[in-house]
Amino acid sequence: MDTIHELTPEALMDLEIPRDVRLSPTGTHVVYSTSPIKKYEHQVSSIWWAEVGKEHSAHQLTSGLHNDESPQCCPDANSIAFISDRAERGKTSAIYVLPIGGGEPYYVTNKDNKKKISKYAWSPNGQFIAFISPDEKSKEQEDREMETGGTKVYGEYWNYSRLRCLHVATRHISTLVAIDADVVDLAWKEDSTEIAYITQETPDVGSKYYHGMKFSKVNVAKEKQELISAFPGRASSLVWKDEQLYFLAGVAVSKTATSSTLYSMDIKGGHWSRQMHSDDRCVVGLQVSGQNQLGILVQHGLYDGIHIPHLEIGSNSVLYESMHTIRTWDILVTKEKRVLAIGKSMASSPTEIYSIDTSDPHQKLCQLSQYGSNIASLNFSLARPIYAMSSDGRPCDGFFLSPHTSYPTKALPAAVLIHGGPYSRVTEGFDLPYFYWAPYLVSAGYAVLCPNYRGGSSHGESYASAARGGMGTTDYDDVIALVKKGVEQGLIDRERVGVGGYSQGGFLSYLATTRDDFKFKAAVCGAGITDWDMMTMTSDESFSEAELAGKAPWECDAGNTKARHGSAIWHMENVKTPILILHGEDDEIVPLSQAVAFHRGCLHYGVPCEFVTYPRELHVMRERKHLVDMLKRIRRFFDMHLK
Repeated sequence: MDTIHELTPEALMDLEIPRDVRLSPTGTHVVYSTSPIKKYEHQVSSIWWAEVGKEHSAHQLTSGLHNDESPQCCPDANSIAFISDRAERGKTSAIYVLPIGGGEPYYVTNKDNKKKISKYAWSPNGQFIAFISPDEKSKEQEDREMETGGTKVYGEYWNYSRLRCLHVATRHISTLVAIDADVVDLAWKEDSTEIAYITQETPDVGSKYYHGMKFSKVNVAKEKQELISAFPGRASSLVWKDEQLYFLAGVAVSKTATSSTLYSMDIKGGHWSRQMHSDDRCVVGLQVSGQNQLGILVQHGLYDGIHIPHLEIGSNSVLYESMHTIRTWDILVTKEKRVLAIGKSMASSPTEIYSIDTSDPHQKLCQLSQYGSNIASLNFSLARPIYAMSSDGRPCDGFFLSPHTSYPTKALPAAVLIHGGPYSRVTEGFDLPYFYWAPYLVSAGYAVLCPNYRGGSSHGESYASAARGGMGTTDYDDVIALVKKGVEQGLIDRERVGVGGYSQGGFLSYLATTRDDFKFKAAVCGAGITDWDMMTMTSDESFSEAELAGKAPWECDAGNTKARHGSAIWHMENVKTPILILHGEDDEIVPLSQAVAFHRGCLHYGVPCEFVTYPRELHVMRERKHLVDMLKRIRRFFDMHLK
């Protein structure tokens, strides 16, 4: 790996990002995929293999010329399945199988299919692969689109996802579930005879919130479907263990702004119940190991932990816990060992894959990969937690990064970078909060404060539910409390502080320019909300946005202006702060109109404003050139106003 002497946007964009880590059935190896930031027209990804407990043993299995992703080992440990677009880059989706002993990957589903395979899973006996995908476009559909010029009528032709089952030896595919509902998740029964699945009424993003979801099962041989139970909200991460289904859902099941936790559902009776009851943490991940053992990813304050839940006695065993973000993970628990594979990072070190057998109390994390070793060698940052009391006496936390290997001896120019969500949180990691803003600014000599705020995760339901109708209230107060604590502790130079964020962080950055609790010298607002009524009316996640705003405009009488309190566009007469606006032109979650409106207000009031839009970009920007441009603009903007 080439030596570098400074952290550049290009070096950050070249990073291979590990994800989708899975342990082999024996727990002796891990398989995972890596992908760099999108450099060409189509995204690429490669499959990697490493030996558990052997330092730097990761090696590449596929070329990286295609989008090879979501690898899983066959239960017999002789092959690896993955999803790829090998037939036509960026346009096809098929399952391929790669023999571990050597040889080329071969497709086991139609290699020319255009519809994306969203999820798949080996059967426990290794004979089948169940997967979810929509039907291919029919000749009738193509003719209709040609005739009407692609006219779209809402609800007339839903592109439902189906549950399918591949018999690996014969490559015969059965469509097990093809009903007027959208299949979104699946889980095998341990004996490989049945598959549980979750459906929502339509593929519309709001369907699960408006109509709830349904849990069902299907017999693979008889293709007989059976409803288990309806569920009144969003559910995900389905697993089947013994006679119970387990899944993640909100504490307030019909809400979107709610703490994620673990639920179970009885297969026979359909009764479902919440299994975790602490109000100071969140369950944000769920896996079942090859030995049918549940594992959960728990956020507790600034800690991420992998736990084994003992539901019969209401407690957990902690396999691993650290004040670092766990990006990807898997477990294998047997009587002899407790193997854990994780992807995590540190303030100066990009995400790497690690393994540990926690049954050995003397064993430490073993780093299997070394994608960011050239960047880690720069050792440019030190991170530490920061705590404060908000204006109403509620504790709040965040992370402070300094551009040195020791704590600063004088107050520094600082960038306050606010995470999105709002249901998210920041602890120590490399990519804080998004798009490498934090490491790039720290390497340029700035202190970086990443505050957590109410409405986020890791502190339970009372914390998460504060987001409902609470935009611009306790969320904003928590951010300001942490900024003032940084000043009070001599970490941050009060006269040289900028604020920035993306999505929900962009919203709070816009809002900060309209208030006088703390005078920021510059603001970077990425894909942020400026008007909550307009957001509810135009976002493709309207249900969620209405909950954050308090109500949708069509639910309010003409005199209800509550949403304006947290809408920066209604307070623009107060704005004096120079602003950099960054927004994707094709963003459907936070439409471009949010940025256009605020920019027009800046023009009206003479506020210094640089307005940048990125063509082809959705809410989460993907293109390398755009992300390099973004980083350079942000640094130049802060240099202009903070140094």
